Amino acid sequence: GAAALAALDAAIAAVAAGTCRAIVTAPVSKYAITLAGGAFVGQTEHLAAHAGLASDAVTMMFIGPHLKVALVTTHLALRDVPRALTRPRVMRTLAHMGEAMIALGAPPGARIVVTGANPHAGEDGLFGDEEPKVISRAIAWGRTVGPYKTGALELVGPIGAETAFREAKAGLCAGVVAMFHDQATIASKLLDWGDAVNVTWGLPYVRTSVDHGVGWDAARSGEIDEGGMVAAARLAQVLSARPRPAQR
Repeated sequence: GAAALAALDAAIAAVAAGTCRAIVTAPVSKYAITLAGGAFVGQTEHLAAHAGLASDAVTMMFIGPHLKVALVTTHLALRDVPRALTRPRVMRTLAHMGEAMIALGAPPGARIVVTGANPHAGEDGLFGDEEPKVISRAIAWGRTVGPYKTGALELVGPIGAETAFREAKAGLCAGVVAMFHDQATIASKLLDWGDAVNVTWGLPYVRTSVDHGVGWDAARSGEIDEGGMVAAARLAQVLSARPRPAQR
């Protein structure tokens, strides 16, 4: 755990010094780092803190060949998600998703679908009020700014998560904005396991990673697949060669 954290901090120092233009991270064990004596929620949050940003100022995305999904909240207990779903966080994710889709070459007018937080997107308030009180209002704001305002992208939602991801699989939308961790990652791992790249959007540099955690059993057996790291490195090359949007 201590060695993994030291390696991550060395990468942060290198990019801060300008000796590299992107960071590509391997998976780390949050538990092992915690055992080494430090409070550690995840690499995304650690990178944000070292960049002088709040943990909710950056966006975790999974970019794969079949699904491109951005997460409003990340490493939280499920019971804490409703309280963490705020309008500013949804707005931040919508803005970052728009920037990322343009950077990745989304076609003009491509649809970005926003999920609800509750089953069936709340069923008109029957299963919760996050959709009308938070998500719909954030979407209304999103349509007035950036590529959504110009028509470069179309913002749709909130709709039920199962519908959103089915549309993504069918190629009916360019990307999905999801409300919480497993809502996004289950779909990503089903559709793009081993090929998706974890991207942290909103940092002053490019950071990519694999779409999976540590695999002690795989490392021990030698039955490993380097495809995820190769995909992460290739996407880091692509993104770091493009002009970065101004930081908020």
